[in-house]
Amino acid sequence: MFSHSSRTVRVSGIPLDIEEEDLADYWRPRSKGSSSKLLRLVRRLVSLQHQAVCNLDLPIVSLAPQNQYQTGTITFPSKALKRHALRKPGKWKLDDEFNWMTVLYAAAEPDIDICAIHGLNGNAFDTWAAENGHMWLRDFLPQHTRFKNSRIMTFGYSSLLRDSRNGAALAEWAHSLLQSIVSLRKSHPECTRPMIFVCHSLGGLVVREAMIQLHDFPNRYHGLSVKQCGLIFLSTPHSGAIAADWNEYLVELAERVGKVRGHDFAYMLGSFNRESRRAKERFKLINPTPPYLCLAETRETNIRGYARMIVTLDSAGLNGEPAQGVDGADHRTICQYSRDTDAGYIQIVECLENISERLRNDELSTIVLSRNLLSPNTRGRSNISGTQTYNGRGGRIYGGNAQGGDARGGDAWGSGAQGGNAQGGNAFGGNSNGSYIRGGNARGGDAGSFQVW
Repeated sequence: MFSHSSRTVRVSGIPLDIEEEDLADYWRPRSKGSSSKLLRLVRRLVSLQHQAVCNLDLPIVSLAPQNQYQTGTITFPSKALKRHALRKPGKWKLDDEFNWMTVLYAAAEPDIDICAIHGLNGNAFDTWAAENGHMWLRDFLPQHTRFKNSRIMTFGYSSLLRDSRNGAALAEWAHSLLQSIVSLRKSHPECTRPMIFVCHSLGGLVVREAMIQLHDFPNRYHGLSVKQCGLIFLSTPHSGAIAADWNEYLVELAERVGKVRGHDFAYMLGSFNRESRRAKERFKLINPTPPYLCLAETRETNIRGYARMIVTLDSAGLNGEPAQGVDGADHRTICQYSRDTDAGYIQIVECLENISERLRNDELSTIVLSRNLLSPNTRGRSNISGTQTYNGRGGRIYGGNAQGGDARGGDAWGSGAQGGNAQGGNAFGGNSNGSYIRGGNARGGDAGSFQVW
């Protein structure tokens, strides 16, 4: 069971030749008057929504490719208009649950993927949407200079307290998240693209578990590896410092709102708090550890008259990485921003830029390291062919694949390949099985088709 968005619908299975104007036309009010006037505003929105900020009274439309189709979203000015849209029969599928993966935005050639994961009792869209309807991942982030060439998505899972029939927990949610991601990363550019997870509350524990699974079973999830991932945790209870308060909060919340599953979640989160050291150590053992940043609320959260600081700064930190406080944010508003000038939004974007740069630097370091491994540290570089002379020091015999062993004996000190044992090395033009370049001087010697790098 998934929670429902209050004013937004997802439109699935849209053909690739459909444009945003067509999506706006898809919703046609049956009555005339104000509804028809609103439809005209929807059409106008298509040309306005790519500006920095849209008129908040207008519906907001998005359209992005997802696998062999496109996925759209429409945020209506009222709940009534959303319900009307859901009742309208049509050729495409509409829902307001946002279960599993929803692509919100995709540039023509993205250079990074960003995925948001909601928390307890959340919705994959509304968790990130402000009261005025703006959802910063869809409406603001694609306009940012650094992230206009990105693909942005949100993942939904059943974290409802009322869903007593659902026995899924962190391991299952983490697996579903990874499966949903790899289903989108099929082409070579997609598989080599870095990925940033933005996680709220319980969603951070899901992603932390996903990183452990990705590390422990690297061949299970083609198209994604730990070294490609970066993480931003928003009020995630990594530590057990507030275990008692957290449990009491959930239990009382369950009793107040009549949620059957509240006690199950209280036990789940309580056990993670009691075993926080073990859980954090498992994450710390990941090699390489993905770059991450932690943020936390600074105000108490009020739910039906029940106010409590849900996740403190101490609890939100992870393995020596302290949490940054987001000024004025409570447990819910830490991920909801009505304008792209909000201080909390700017702080999150700066964190995204930080993680993005660290992933880029790690990628460049890997490329440089790979090139260094394939290119010897030589003072002179030449091919031995016929009577050419090798003027290298410490060079190894490449050009073939010396899988049978390291051709360390083939290090050419001066101009003689002394003691060179290139066993098993397939050197392009010939197989050096069992051959020895022993005491020979490469000057005037015949090195076959070997190429020395």
